[in-house]
Parts: sequence; C-alpha cells; structure tokens
Amino acid sequence: MHLKLPLQFAKASPRTALILESNILQIGIKAEWRAQHGRLVLFLGNKNTSPLLSVRAQILPPAHLKIELSLVPETIPPRAQVKCL
Repeated sequence: MHLKLPLQFAKASPRTALILESNILQIGIKAEWRAQHGRLVLFLGNKNTSPLLSVRAQILPPAHLKIELSLVPETIPPRAQVKCL
C-alpha cells in the first residue's frame, strides 16, 4: 500500500497530530522542543489483527534542516504501535 499524506493534519493538538487513520493503519507525529532544538517522532500503528509486512517510510526533509533518521521496522505486529525517532 502506498500512501501520500495530506498536508493538513487529521486531528491535532499543539504537540501531537494524527495524520492519517484508516481501518488498517494509523500514522501520527509528535513534536518535542528544547530551546532551539526540535525532534519529531513518527508513530505507525497497525490496527489490523495480522502483522503489517515490508513496511517502508520515505521521508524527504527540507535541505535547510539537520535530520537524523532512525530505521522504520520492517514488520509492525498486530494491534501494535511503533515509534520512529
């Protein structure tokens, strides 16, 4: 399944947002700030009773930001949520 995320958040608060939610997948983001340093945490949730296999995320950051990405797990267990820093 390939998803193109909307530019607007589905549900948002000042520090967290649910970007996409379907009957299978939930994608959220959380912002954490300390002085001028910020961190975005991506949450991927499997709402299905079967594992999600061969999971991939392609993140294209702006050139002016310093980005350190962690790996996205290749499998998300059933009814589980994983965090990608």
